Formats: sequence, C-alpha cells, structure tokens
Amino acid sequence: MKVNFTGVSTGQKRIGWGVQEVTITDGAFDKEKQKGTPYLAATVATDDGATHMEKFHLTDKALPKLRHLMEEGLGYDKGQLERDMTEDQLKGMLVGKRVRLKFSGREYLKKDNTIGSVTELGFSNFAENVKIPANSTQLTFLESRDVKKVTVAAEEESQF
Repeated sequence: MKVNFTGVSTGQKRIGWGVQEVTITDGAFDKEKQKGTPYLAATVATDDGATHMEKFHLTDKALPKLRHLMEEGLGYDKGQLERDMTEDQLKGMLVGKRVRLKFSGREYLKKDNTIGSVTELGFSNFAENVKIPANSTQLTFLESRDVKKVTVAAEEESQF
C-alpha cells in the first residue's frame, strides 16, 4: 500500500463571514452538557468544502431561529411545520437541502491576549431560499454591522 499526502489538509476549512449558498450535510441531536438543553447540530458545507456547524436549541424560546431557516430558507409552510415531528422526520426535512445563509462574526479575546473570531448565524433574518436569484438577495453582509468586534482595551477594563 502507498500513501500520498499531496493536497491533504491537517484541518477543516471553515466557512467565513458573509452570504453563502450551502448544502445542509448533517443534522445530529444532542443535549448541552451543563444544562441538558436539547439541540439540533446542523452542519452545512459550501461547494468548495468549507463547513460550519450551528446549534439550533430546541426550546420554545429558541425555536423561532430553526423555524426561520425552515420557512425562509427552505420554503416549508405552516402546515408542514406545525405538527409533531420525530427527530428523523425533522432531519429528513433538512439534510441534502440547499439554502442561502448570512454568516455573521464575533471576535473574542484569547487567553494569550490575541483576538480570535467565530462564524455564526444571527437569531433572525439569516436565511433565504436559493430559488431567489443571487442578484436579488435580501441578505446583505456589512462587516461594520455584522461582526461584533473586540478591542483589547475594552476587554482589559471589563476584567477589573
């Protein structure tokens, strides 16, 4: 057997900030370790293989976020959503579907005092159906508005 590492990355490529068309590639159900809050971990991928995993908490307060994805992004209607569903039925409604998403960002201060960043979906107005032409999208990304920036001075002051 021969092994060739040409083109093999040691890490996954992550989806960056902005508006992207993605495919939902997986949906896994779990619970938060500390509070036991149930969630659906939905993984999405771009055509070039970049991925993102977003947790959709399955509580009454948080369900509007998942509903927004399913109605605005995937085109499901009230009749399809307002019924009891098993985990498998819900997963089946998501996995393999294409959607346009707006990925926002958030910076944070790392332990070594450098600034790191994460990509995340907002609570609302982040999903759009891909049937809408890309040049007619209502999703807009502005770094000044859609990325929560951290300044080291502000973080240092908040520690005192």
